[in-house]
Amino acid sequence: MDPTFLEPNSKAREAGDEIAKASRAAASWFSTRHELDVIFLSTPHGIQLTHDFGIYLGRQASGSINITGDGSNHKQPYTVSLPPIELAGDLSLDLVVELTKNMNNGNPFNVSGIATSADGAQDVPLEWAEIIPLLLFPNHKSRYNHRYIIWSYPLRRYTESPEMVPELLAVGNALRAWMEARPLKIGVLISGDMSHTHQASGPYGYSNASAAFDAAVGTWATNPCQHASTLLKTARELQSNALSCGFTGMVLLHGMLCGDLELDDDNHSGSSSRKWEPLDNDRVFVNRNATYYGMMAATFDSSSTSTASRMKRQSTEPFSTSEGVAE
Repeated sequence: MDPTFLEPNSKAREAGDEIAKASRAAASWFSTRHELDVIFLSTPHGIQLTHDFGIYLGRQASGSINITGDGSNHKQPYTVSLPPIELAGDLSLDLVVELTKNMNNGNPFNVSGIATSADGAQDVPLEWAEIIPLLLFPNHKSRYNHRYIIWSYPLRRYTESPEMVPELLAVGNALRAWMEARPLKIGVLISGDMSHTHQASGPYGYSNASAAFDAAVGTWATNPCQHASTLLKTARELQSNALSCGFTGMVLLHGMLCGDLELDDDNHSGSSSRKWEPLDNDRVFVNRNATYYGMMAATFDSSSTSTASRMKRQSTEPFSTSEGVAE
């Protein structure tokens, strides 16, 4: 969503401009805080399998998207492109193999590798939820000086995401364990929007679950392990009416940060050995809606006693402005 498509001096334009500025700030923090070897990018709108989580296999990925308006002031749509990024093909394949071993209480996770060409010579196609967060990075170096593991969600998330919570927590916990076992600096970028039912004029209509859902995940993002119930209970119960494409990604991230136990009690989640502790620079940059869908940008910086497990994590909404994405 480009805020310049919204009417000047309107409340929607004011909200859009705030989201644009905040999203760029979050992306800048994420891309400059550490020198990353690999970025794990979670997308809800990429190549999707019917039942399994997907991991992109291949050498490179690239794509182009059309930027249009919600509540348009008749500005003409335009196209932006992301030149090829390097995929971490060896690590991606290793991750598929690892997750499909009997490491989930004796059962393999529902994960498959996705190859779009026989020899990996053709670029894997990228869409909105991968391109826009990466175009918010401030410069070429921050975007291209590392490799990517791209993770997608199954089509069943559209109808079953509340029921997927235990599975998402477990696989998130396993992903963190896999990352910590590698001598790499790995950043985690979770792409996905909030509630889609803020306005009756929107394509999904209005639900009073929309504001309540976005408020709940906003509270969760201020301290995920401390406020686990706002995501795993409140937002989960609202999801069927809020229709957030980012819900599964947030629960996956919760499993990474806080562990795979659904809830110990009313306030905490996960085992004591897998607990994120907030740092001073963790923050929610923005959480609001300009049109029918909500957007949130938040960052989490988690330190570890192990050099190999030093990780940086960001959750940010796919989002664009003409200044931010034009190449």
